[in-house]
Amino acid sequence: MNSVVVPAAFQTRSIPGALNRTRGRNIEEAFIDWMLEHADELDTDAVFLPVTWWMNSVKQLTRDNSRFIFAVPEVSDFLGTLDPALRYVTVSRGDDGPYECLPPHTIVFGTSGEGDIPIPLLPPPSHANC
Repeated sequence: MNSVVVPAAFQTRSIPGALNRTRGRNIEEAFIDWMLEHADELDTDAVFLPVTWWMNSVKQLTRDNSRFIFAVPEVSDFLGTLDPALRYVTVSRGDDGPYECLPPHTIVFGTSGEGDIPIPLLPPPSHANC
């Protein structure tokens, strides 16, 4: 499986010591790491879109907490440059899914019932005993 090369700023990782919802490795991060490690084993024409949608939204809210802006303009601009003829795959842990407009034919593995293919919303290992 091929992967889109995205700017590092679009792969915001969890913040150690922050709020419970931003602490610990989350499903987006785990999926990105797994997909990049196993990409050669997957026989598909779909292209993986490795963006941490939820953490980018959290970062956007932190950057401009005077307004509720969930979509990140820089991510939206980048998505507009992608080839709309390709099929993309991504994963989102947010309860609303990605806030940005995705290219057509994008399959979203999503938690909380959002997206095209539902996946369980699991706590990070550090919260397993809560």
